[in-house]
Amino acid sequence: MSKNTDRKAKTDQDEPTDRDRQTGSTRRGTLKALGAAAAGSTLLADLVTGDVAAQSSTNSNGTKADCEYFSNSQSMVITKDNALTMSEYSDRVREVREQYGDSAANMLPHPNEDGSVSIMATTPNGFRKNNVTLVHPWEQHYKVKNDVNQTVAQTDHFLNLYDTNMTDPNDREVKFYSMLSLSKVNSSAAYRARTTHMSNYLNIKGGLRVNSVNPTGTLDLSGNTGYQIGVSVGPKAVAGSASISTTVGGGGGEIHPDGDRLTHGDNGEFAVEFGGSRDGTTSLPGAVDIRGSGHSHTWSTHVGGTTLDV
Repeated sequence: MSKNTDRKAKTDQDEPTDRDRQTGSTRRGTLKALGAAAAGSTLLADLVTGDVAAQSSTNSNGTKADCEYFSNSQSMVITKDNALTMSEYSDRVREVREQYGDSAANMLPHPNEDGSVSIMATTPNGFRKNNVTLVHPWEQHYKVKNDVNQTVAQTDHFLNLYDTNMTDPNDREVKFYSMLSLSKVNSSAAYRARTTHMSNYLNIKGGLRVNSVNPTGTLDLSGNTGYQIGVSVGPKAVAGSASISTTVGGGGGEIHPDGDRLTHGDNGEFAVEFGGSRDGTTSLPGAVDIRGSGHSHTWSTHVGGTTLDV
């Protein structure tokens, strides 16, 4: 196995591994949601990063229920030296399939049987490409824990850089970044866990230009509609074109760009966010088209979740 892949044989009370000690911050707030559904408690309050004001919540048995908010985040400067090797990336994709299932794994480029990475379509609803090469992949992995060191959610985040082997009319290299954040909550006999907020943020440096991003607006995930998230350049399906895309949809909540962290042009930035209340696995994709060369940029991710007493 590659470095930092030891995720097994650990309990929630284990001492953190080196991988779990990656730079980040954990914040806790107390929230009590308003109202109750006939079958149990319903979370109705909007959540924000950091401390959350107390509201009221009621269990199905009529008693008050504590709903607590926990979060974790990580930030790093990406360089070619801290990128994953293709062998390490192949290991990560296999781990994603084991931990999060086929749908999540199919949102990433897949390794070939010999371990090399081929940027190709995986399934009709999976990762799709046209005339691009994966140059460098980066990954972040951390857990969201409560105040007694129990894992509320495990999370994995990917940032992949693709070369299109094309230049724009100003003779700048055309490159794509794909972003993917995954969160899987861990409920227990004592509480129900939900993912309520995720963000994946890329701050471009070195004079490179943010040309386009996706998503460009709010996408409602409450139905069964699938949304294509990707970027492209040139006419589709002809020589001289390039594109990447993946599909997200269903499960509830919404994804959208963060308007406070969206800047086109030189030294631009882009953050994609999820908001809602999801059990199981939550996926958050994004894509950026940049112009220029170099990739010493800042990449940051954040995951927040709640636990509601059963």
